[in-house]
Amino acid sequence: MHEEQFEPDSSVEWLLIEEPENPPKPSRKILPFLLIGGAFLLSSLTLFVVAKKLLRIAQSSDSKVTVSRIRDATELRKESVQAFREFDAAIDPLAELSLEAKQERLAIQEFLETLELCAQNEDNDRFVDLVDRYRLMKRMEITGRLAGYSNLEKRFLRSELKKSLDVKSYWSKLLVVKIFALKDDPASRIVYAYGSNAVSGDQYEMRFLIASEDNTWKLYDWQRMDLGVFVSKDWGLYAKYANTSLIEGYNRWADLLVEADTAMLEGENEKAQSKIRLAETQTAPRELISAGCLPAIVGRHSEKPTKQSAVFFESPVPRIPLGRTSA
Repeated sequence: MHEEQFEPDSSVEWLLIEEPENPPKPSRKILPFLLIGGAFLLSSLTLFVVAKKLLRIAQSSDSKVTVSRIRDATELRKESVQAFREFDAAIDPLAELSLEAKQERLAIQEFLETLELCAQNEDNDRFVDLVDRYRLMKRMEITGRLAGYSNLEKRFLRSELKKSLDVKSYWSKLLVVKIFALKDDPASRIVYAYGSNAVSGDQYEMRFLIASEDNTWKLYDWQRMDLGVFVSKDWGLYAKYANTSLIEGYNRWADLLVEADTAMLEGENEKAQSKIRLAETQTAPRELISAGCLPAIVGRHSEKPTKQSAVFFESPVPRIPLGRTSA
């Protein structure tokens, strides 16, 4: 049998590709770029995962928080009148309580005594541990003044609040007047008390909102009743205007009133009046000015005394640096 020889068709052009004996190797110069690119991709993925985890934590933490609603001023006034009118320091508050109620009252009293020690020792670090910042943020949120804040921004704000919390000197001695359970939040109690300064003896009527979690009481909102505003409202208003052009005017206005207050206490009346006149020229959010205790200074230093003439100054809000533009 004859083997047939394959002969290419002369009408077809054949392209023969010869493989080189020493094929070129990838350039070593490319390797660092590949490594850098891989590292960048890995770090980007890591940041994404971390950010997603933080967002999930913020959402889950906030979703579990319950607080008492923002109550009408008339309703609060009626409740406070009842509390202080019925108070009798000579009566044992534990006398007619059930065993369970008595245990709760003693636990709250122990919490308030810890708060007193913080005030007496000016121990802000310990005081921060006594404040439930999640609930405080929730109270700020339900005022409606954190509209537009993302969960991560709220988380950052909550962290900044930790730096701004300060215990009040007039909590050095707390005398409980009445404790009410709150129907809208079974974990919460509202405590009416007299708070006094151990050094000056000045005494003020207080409202404290506290809540129990894992058998531990914590503070999440408070109000000096002669000033009329819960701290959650003050701070919520400040957060609303943070990083807007108006907030600088407010900060300057507040500083000038502090300087006026100091001047008045030192007997420099003309200087105080000058500071007040300069403060009046500042552009600041009207609702922020009228909400806090700063207007009380204007009443005290004005030529015509007002009902607010006996109130001293204290900064009602933290100056929170936020990397955003508030509405």
